[in-house]
Amino acid sequence: MTSFTSISKLRYLVLLFIFGCSTYQTTKLRYTAEILEAKNPAEKQTSVRRIAVNKFQTRPASFSTFAGENFTNNLRFYLMKEGIETLIQEIPAETKQASSNTSNSTEGIGNTIGPAPSTTPTMFSSNVFLESGEKPIELPKESIQKACSLVKCDLYIDGYIYEKRMGNILDEEITTGIFVRLYSQTGILLGQVKVSSSATMEIFQNNSVLAEMLAEKISNGIGYSNRSGFKWKFWE
Repeated sequence: MTSFTSISKLRYLVLLFIFGCSTYQTTKLRYTAEILEAKNPAEKQTSVRRIAVNKFQTRPASFSTFAGENFTNNLRFYLMKEGIETLIQEIPAETKQASSNTSNSTEGIGNTIGPAPSTTPTMFSSNVFLESGEKPIELPKESIQKACSLVKCDLYIDGYIYEKRMGNILDEEITTGIFVRLYSQTGILLGQVKVSSSATMEIFQNNSVLAEMLAEKISNGIGYSNRSGFKWKFWE
């Protein structure tokens, strides 16, 4: 009997330890993560009843694609938890192909060399360049309009996750950035949100926490939040 009681206490302590560690990690992530937003001063926010989310891409190419898929679904879940009807709607294949053909048709025309694109784009610039030298990844208006027309949404969310590991196994440093763009149904950029963290998005718990924080920021930004929630950074 004594042995059984000891085992029960040990199991309880182990569970308590695991729960405590998980709570600590979640709290730490919420305190250390930074979320910044920028609104397009030339555009006014319209009433939002339905949101469509494009599948989040991951950068660089070596970074796990499932982190983007998990984040997309987590973001949808927490936006719905905020009381907002949310759908996942990727850019239709035909608009992707049309955009690609247009881009390719303009390459190699003439022998003149134009000015190099700016390496320090503004918050609302379409020139988004990555370390790998990839082409700008901002969506054209026509693609957004097509996606919105399919699901009748008022706001379209697109973005990508960038994660890089530096150092070695014994002294590894992780830098994570999530860039989110908010568009009107006409394809106009309304604003952007940037999330910075030192937590890897490959861990589902981290992925979920940052998606929840982003959903709260978006919900508050469009005046749709239907729950008070606990303000982790009360000084902001």
